[in-house]
Amino acid sequence: MSDTIATINMGGVGSDGGVGGDGGDGGDGGNAGMAPDSQGGLGDDSVHSHEVQIDSVKVQTDSMKVKLVPQGEPFSPATMNQAEAGQFQRVLPQSIYSAFILLWLNADTRCLAFFGSAACTLLPLVVTVGAQTVLSYYLLLAVRDVDGDLAPDCAGTPFLLQAVALTAFVALIVQEAAQVLDMHLWLQMFKSADVHEMMKLQKYKEHIDVPEEVRGKNQPASIESIVHQPTTGITRGSRKLLYLLVLLPNLAITGLVMAAGSGAVLRSSNRFDLVLNTVAAIFVVELDDIFYFLLLPHSTRSLIEDMPPLNRSVEQSGWANSCIVGFWPWFLAGLIVFLDWPLYQAWCT
Repeated sequence: MSDTIATINMGGVGSDGGVGGDGGDGGDGGNAGMAPDSQGGLGDDSVHSHEVQIDSVKVQTDSMKVKLVPQGEPFSPATMNQAEAGQFQRVLPQSIYSAFILLWLNADTRCLAFFGSAACTLLPLVVTVGAQTVLSYYLLLAVRDVDGDLAPDCAGTPFLLQAVALTAFVALIVQEAAQVLDMHLWLQMFKSADVHEMMKLQKYKEHIDVPEEVRGKNQPASIESIVHQPTTGITRGSRKLLYLLVLLPNLAITGLVMAAGSGAVLRSSNRFDLVLNTVAAIFVVELDDIFYFLLLPHSTRSLIEDMPPLNRSVEQSGWANSCIVGFWPWFLAGLIVFLDWPLYQAWCT
């Protein structure tokens, strides 16, 4: 509430406390209130303005009391995610290669598949493959011919720095190769068909009974999860075409980039150039991701981003698949070390 200013115009104060004149002749005018000149009038015809300020009222309220009301029962986030997305997922990676596959499978006829894939993803696919191939090829020639600040051997930099840089680069290469594996496993979920048809999926609910002897303390007796599986197939011609135009070029370029980039990293003449060459090699690897966001429209990218994962049921997934999923980090670490050794031997000995 804002402060209120009250202004009262009055005469002088008389001898009896009333309102009288300002001069000496306002003696008895106090009891008479506001009178003319002789009895309490406005002596000297002068008017004084007295300002009386009224303080604003401050309202104090108690602190708001917030009470949490529980909604439903306590839940396990892992169990909820499994119930919504299922387990043993096979996800199509977000890349130009995956966009080509989805546009092909989402067409009604083979003619529309050719037109849709060529119109939307053929140019980005050619640009990506061409750019990575050219850069990798000339980088490999530069390492072989010892261009610029490159060295003819690996003696110019410390072994520890070489090991860390090479391991980081090879780990990124393995990630790119794993995307090719993901696309292969995703395509294997589709059966073979005689006629081209638009891709359709079916959503199932899987009920899994957990035996009492392997059940945890807080684990329920049964688990329900969602399974997405395709109901349509892929023709043998389309499958061969997707492997020839998408998976094999992607895998070949990944191998070429690994060979050229590892040479640029290991044969750097000094420590600073080793770090710069590692960044340059990683840039060549990441070109497909850059062109994916640059050359593909959002409507095409949403086909991949909104695509639900395909799932294998518990019966379809054996113990070997479960072991690979559980020990996946150890498997990748062993694969990276396995690739580091021959690359080091090829360029440094």
